[in-house]
Amino acid sequence: MARGFFAKFLATAEPYVMPPTWQGRIENVPVRSATQDYHFWFSCTVLHQLTHPGAQAHPAPLEAAKHGILRQVMPVAAAVELTGGAALQAQLATQLGVPCHELNGQLRVWATDVVVSVDDADLQAVHQRHDLQRKLQVWQHEKEMERRECEFTAEMLTDPNRAVAWWLSRNPQQVAQAVGMIEPIARLSAAIHGPAEAPAEVSAEDQLLAAAEQLFAELDEWNRPLLGDQLAKTLATFGHADLAARLRDRLDAQGLAT
Repeated sequence: MARGFFAKFLATAEPYVMPPTWQGRIENVPVRSATQDYHFWFSCTVLHQLTHPGAQAHPAPLEAAKHGILRQVMPVAAAVELTGGAALQAQLATQLGVPCHELNGQLRVWATDVVVSVDDADLQAVHQRHDLQRKLQVWQHEKEMERRECEFTAEMLTDPNRAVAWWLSRNPQQVAQAVGMIEPIARLSAAIHGPAEAPAEVSAEDQLLAAAEQLFAELDEWNRPLLGDQLAKTLATFGHADLAARLRDRLDAQGLAT
């Protein structure tokens, strides 16, 4: 009984008819690449089917299908440098070969015969620009190394003895030669940085004051002024009243002056 029912159902059911496939071409449409001011040329065969043939059709289904394909292509191409055209073509051929739906599912769209091309002149210009950029980077690196070497040499020559010691550390067997380098390096240092400044002369009075401060530094606040006053009186006795006053200032003994 069941077998008869299914036989009757199949006999009365309408056979499924595949919707027709329509196609058109996209020819040499420029699509932006990741390389500034340069683009790819994109071509393909666009295929589309109406998913609901009985429904109200779009007035321009082929143009809608082309628009859908280009909408997929553009963001992918924009992430690829101009030199990557072959890889881009393979990627797009794979991606566009999978049907997608447009017009809210009314249109089934895919593409074949995908071709991505690049103008030879553009490709040559991009290669030349890359070569120039690499050469510029090498040149900048070399200039930076030269600058650092000059700075290091100038720094080493601020102290001739240090420069000779540095050279000797790298040539430990050349002691005699290192000794002979001291005077020439000193002259070279003077030529680069100017003659070394002579240490400022310290007067005998200032030396005495500094020595007294150092000598009395560990005394307490009572003994330091007392001893300072005694030393100041001795200085004043021998005609150094100004120096005695300065000493009292240094040792907090002003109140003991008579």
